Amino acid sequence: MNEVDRKVSAQRSCIARAMALDDRSCSIVRRVMTTLLAFALALSSFACFRNPDQSGSCGSGGTLAEASGTTACVFRKSIQVTGFQCPLDFPMLSTLGDFYLCATMNLPVPLQEELLKSANLGGEDAQSTLDAQPSDSDSQISADSSAGDSNDVGSVTPDSGAGDTTADVQTQGDVLRLDPGSIVLVDPGFDFPLGRIRGYDSQNRSCVELTITRLYDDTYNGAECLDGFRWQSESKRFRLIVLPNHDAPCDAADFELISATDNITAITGCYAFAGVLDAVGNPDTVAFSALTLSVSGVRFVGTIIVDDRVQLQPPPTVFTMRYISDIPEDAYVQLSDDLGFPTWVKVRKKGETTWRRLFTGCDVPVCGQGGAVCGVSATIIRSFTGGTPVGELSLVWDGRFHVYDDGNQCLGSVDAEPGEYEAEFCYSWTVDDPKQPTQLTNPQCETIPFTYPTMQVLHTVDNGG
Repeated sequence: MNEVDRKVSAQRSCIARAMALDDRSCSIVRRVMTTLLAFALALSSFACFRNPDQSGSCGSGGTLAEASGTTACVFRKSIQVTGFQCPLDFPMLSTLGDFYLCATMNLPVPLQEELLKSANLGGEDAQSTLDAQPSDSDSQISADSSAGDSNDVGSVTPDSGAGDTTADVQTQGDVLRLDPGSIVLVDPGFDFPLGRIRGYDSQNRSCVELTITRLYDDTYNGAECLDGFRWQSESKRFRLIVLPNHDAPCDAADFELISATDNITAITGCYAFAGVLDAVGNPDTVAFSALTLSVSGVRFVGTIIVDDRVQLQPPPTVFTMRYISDIPEDAYVQLSDDLGFPTWVKVRKKGETTWRRLFTGCDVPVCGQGGAVCGVSATIIRSFTGGTPVGELSLVWDGRFHVYDDGNQCLGSVDAEPGEYEAEFCYSWTVDDPKQPTQLTNPQCETIPFTYPTMQVLHTVDNGG
């Protein structure tokens, strides 16, 4: 190690000690380095994490437009590269002539025209698009020219070696919205790596199957949320097949003979499988999907919305803690206490002083279910970064608080009321025994306000990644 490397290593070690152990001898270095790091990150155009509080940005080449209370980003197709995808803040893609429109909702054609006018882009292409009747084929793979009418179904030849000989081409609309009642989460069990989400868009007569190579890390507790930051590292775990011009139901056999998949350019949102065991061996009982997919495939190009939360009352919420650093290190959390409760996240209503109970445990029987039952009740502490610079953990809450029924001496539940809440997230750089930890030492906790119902509460610990 040369002299420069030795000094950098010493400075980072000093900072780590100051943060974790409150080492006074390092406090000055910590303040100086923290200030310099914050200044460098502010100047850098290559920051590795997108601030979730930033919104309304269309990015390069986009124009922010507003009409009838709706905001969208407008892009000229001619200046976009292959594989175009919408910004994270406006994930739903629509096309109008020579333009892409990205919004947070499905845009009907009249509203698309209003937004294009509002963007005031000028040029003959904008005017001709407004003068012409929009064509579905602008955003889709064209059917064979011999098919005649643009609504007829053509066929394309899949990639070499794909297995299936033909595949229907989607020619209607650029948004598939799966019927909430048709969405099924297929969970083959903990011993199998693949989970599937299937559903049907009755308006466009299309079946969709999303196959997911599931995470077996117990820090995910059956739930996972995706955004632009996480999608970059996890995209290979997802496989999509779209079957256009297909009648319901969408069974497994319908997808088995199709090996040419539809390319996913981005996924945002959350999902949870019900059968996955949590950290203490109890099955997670909340299954839902709330995903938006941007697709550029052989059978479909556009946006697919998979959202069945309307079927669930109260709505579930996923709590996620993300850790980012510039050096490899351990960040520990307590996944379970001796009653089976995850203690790295707590929730209460704003203004309250007592944390609410989110889950059942081993201490009290559940009303109507007999005695208390536990899978494996023990204190479990893990490093959710695994000695790397980045880590993330999640759990899904079903939207119910559990309260003790004095009269029946059992645990009942009440639905969380809509309103303002607080979530406390805790982790630590140090534990009592790194080999067999039983206690966090010097935990770092932060309280995050949120409004319920919400799909996800994300807390990011950014230590300079």
